Amino acid sequence: MRSVTAEILFVAIIIAAVAVLYNYVSSQSSLVSGAKFHVVVDVTTTADGKQFIDISIKNVGTGPATITSVKIDDSIDITSQLSITNNGLVLEPGEELRKVVQLNQQLSGGVHKLIITYTEAGQTKQASADFTV
Repeated sequence: MRSVTAEILFVAIIIAAVAVLYNYVSSQSSLVSGAKFHVVVDVTTTADGKQFIDISIKNVGTGPATITSVKIDDSIDITSQLSITNNGLVLEPGEELRKVVQLNQQLSGGVHKLIITYTEAGQTKQASADFTV
């Protein structure tokens, strides 16, 4: 009788451990799925005062994302200068958007924020990266 009870208890413990492990793995995989961006921004000012911004946005995630707008400090819209149309620009995992654009408005020295608005699986999301001039 004791051996049967011990075996039933052992099976119950194994089932509980498998359930806990399954839930942990499921929650971890949902954290890394979808789009994730690696952003590099470099600003150059020429001798005649023109500012150029070199932007690299790479999707290092596991799912596609459609970039719908890119702004600096939420006030300077550079979406069209990055050749992003009204339909957006789809970046598949591993794909990169890289452009050098001339800014129409001078950025002051200090820290600025590049704000990327995108859609993923029907949801609108934002990602941002700080850069210094």
